[in-house]
Amino acid sequence: MRLIAQTEDPELRAALHLMTRQAFHTGEVLDLKWSDIDPQRGTVLRRRTETHLAPEVLRALQGPRRQTWWLAVR
Repeated sequence: MRLIAQTEDPELRAALHLMTRQAFHTGEVLDLKWSDIDPQRGTVLRRRTETHLAPEVLRALQGPRRQTWWLAVR
């Protein structure tokens, strides 16, 4: 948790929250696409299951930059 608190990059913070709070594997985070995320409903499509995103992840994803190094438009 200290690493997340010290992270200034919002996209990295979102990725770390996905892995620590929502038990995403690294490969799942790297395979995410913007189309998998529904910010209006606060959900992410994980394989074939819709999962509610933790508030910390939503806040990080709503940061100043919409494109991220790990969440490429495909």
